[in-house]
Parts: sequence; C-alpha cells; structure tokens
Amino acid sequence: MTDNDNIYLLLGPEEGEKFNYIRQKIRDISQKNGEKPEILRLFAFETNIVDIVALMQSQSLFAQHTVIVLNNTEAIRNANDIKVLGEYIKNPSTVSTLFLLSRNIGDISKGIESGIPRKNRIIFWELYENKKREWLNNFFRNRQIRMSDDAIQLLLEMVQNNTYDFKSECNKLALFFGPGAVVHGDDLEKYLFHSKEENVFTLFERIAGRDFVSAIEILEKILASGESDSIALINGLLWQMRKLLSIKILLNDNFHKDEIFQRLAIRNKKSQRIYAEAHSRYGLNEVKQIIILVSDFDKLLRSIRSDLHRLLLQLFLYYCIKKGGMKPQIKDMFFS
Repeated sequence: MTDNDNIYLLLGPEEGEKFNYIRQKIRDISQKNGEKPEILRLFAFETNIVDIVALMQSQSLFAQHTVIVLNNTEAIRNANDIKVLGEYIKNPSTVSTLFLLSRNIGDISKGIESGIPRKNRIIFWELYENKKREWLNNFFRNRQIRMSDDAIQLLLEMVQNNTYDFKSECNKLALFFGPGAVVHGDDLEKYLFHSKEENVFTLFERIAGRDFVSAIEILEKILASGESDSIALINGLLWQMRKLLSIKILLNDNFHKDEIFQRLAIRNKKSQRIYAEAHSRYGLNEVKQIIILVSDFDKLLRSIRSDLHRLLLQLFLYYCIKKGGMKPQIKDMFFS
C-alpha cells in the first residue's frame, strides 16, 4: 500500500464539504508549487481509465502539477479498468493528484479502494436536519432575506440534501428575490412555476390531471436537463402529495376550501387550481397509497444504480397516475 498523498477516495452525499476539501488541497498544491495546477473534472462512466492513467503519468504542458477529479467512481466495473487503476494507485505519479469521488458508500471496487491509504479515504456524511435548517437560515440571513418556516421546509424537501446543491439553488433564489424580501413557501412555488424550465411542480401538475403521457414527457425533460436529482425529485412530489392529503382530510372534516388554502399557506391561484384538480381526480385512499409508494421508490432509488433511476421514475409515474398508488406486482424485480 502506498503512503503517498496523491490519491484520495472521497465518499458520501455531502457534496459541499467534499468540494471544500478538494479546494483546500488544490490551494495547498498551488502554494507548494508557486502556481495553480491544471484541473480536470471527469466522469468514470464516460472516460477511458487507460487515458486517465496516461494523463496522470505525463507532465502537463500547462502546469507543474495536474489534479484530476473523477466523479462516479462506483461506475468502474470493468475488470481491466480496475486492474489498470489499481496498479497505478500502488505506484502513483508525483506530478498528479487524483480525487476519486462517489456519493455511494461501499460500492467502490476493492481492487481500487484497498490500495488507497486509510487516512485518504474520507466519508462526508449528510448533515443532520437541524444543521441543514441552520445552514439555509444563515445563508439567506447573510443576504438580508427572511425565509418562512414553510419556505425552508420546501427547500429541504426539494433540494438534494447537501450544501453544494443548497448553495447552487439558494444563489438563484437570492438573486431573484433580492435583499429585504420575505419569502414564503408559495412564493417559491410561484417562482418555480414561472421559470422556463420543467421541474417537480410542473410534473405534479400533470400528475394532478392524471395525464400520464405528458408526465412522462416532462420527466424526460427534467432528467435531460441534469438539474434535478432523482431522490430530490421524488421527495418534491412527496411534499405536494402530503399537502393534497391534508386538503382531502380537511375537506372531509367540512372545512371550506378557502380556509384550507389559508391554513396550508397555498396562496398561489395556480397552485390552488392544481390541488383542486388533484382532489377531484384522486380518492383519499389513492393519495395514501401514493405516499406509501413514494416511500418505497425512495428506498429503491437510494439502493439501485443511478442508470436505473429513469426506469424507476417512469414506473412510479405509471403506478401513481394509472394505478392510483397500487403497489407494483413485480416481486421478482424490486418489491417484496
């Protein structure tokens, strides 16, 4: 096993802290060499491992040192690729630093992981719920924006739970609302509905209308944009389904719809129309079944390879819209 500091394996879902760690290492390299290194960001599923090793073994034309950040390391499954990379890890170049990244834990080939010094294998765990809230509140407070509790809850549901994604989305929101703004959950919904991109709200609109074909089309646009994580997407739908469940329960208790919308802070007229349509098209038991279905698919998405996520989300939409949340009868594939 090598004792060098040129190979790192960075695992776990907390992307923000992970990239902060890489930035600090790059600053250390820059200080040591008196210049910034050449930095290459690559993905394991679209890059030839032999080419990556060749890059690391060669002196860069542009800098004394090369830093390669290789994402989705869990995708390296070919036996020859594992052997080539494993051999390099045993005797790495001194003119390159390699960061192997994966959100998954325990999915890296032993032929790769075992050669990396234990001190260079670091897991960046997801923040606790209270720490996420604290991070979001501090972010907007520093930009003189006040976020209501329901707005913070929506962000927690909608954005993948790491500070890297939080920062990306919150920067957009801060620019849109500006200093001095007071932002509620329905303000976020309105912002997302009026953006030009398809998102979890426009997807829910098609689910509300039980329009399976259009829902699939919007799903494909969302996935093609690369802007939404599958788990964050399905949890965004869960957030809206829970609101729909609350609406149906309150209506059954003879509350007037206007009072219900006020109670649930659904002030956006378009959102009210969409929830009203969803109420008319789904029964109470169907909504309950869909919420359970979301939980099942959330577990699957967290445990199955990312290249299967598109199929799982398509299946979810089918059993949600066409079957009203009825649990899939495909025991030999996913469900028990």
